[in-house]
Amino acid sequence: MGLLYSAKSRSMAGESSCYAAQKTGFLYVFDRETGEPVWPIEERSPTPIGCARGTFVTDPALFPPKPAPFAQIGITEDDLIDFTPEIRERALAIADSFVFGSIFTPPLS
Repeated sequence: MGLLYSAKSRSMAGESSCYAAQKTGFLYVFDRETGEPVWPIEERSPTPIGCARGTFVTDPALFPPKPAPFAQIGITEDDLIDFTPEIRERALAIADSFVFGSIFTPPLS
């Protein structure tokens, strides 16, 4: 379930837009009168299957290219703690058993 908000704007296609904010950090923007997305929504192929029992490939996920997500989507090595070189080294060692990637990437290989 997400947050739904409507607003009038002359800067986007159409005068009235409807916004749907999701817990994933994505914000979907639609023309209120036509229901069409203001920006095209991309369909991306499913993420790889994880090693956990019961995992499966899902249908392609929908990603809005605009506006940018309002929350962090996925994780990279650059996101690990780096207060000191020793802490950074320990974080890298712990994270070595996990898979980094975009949202919906299974954390274990």
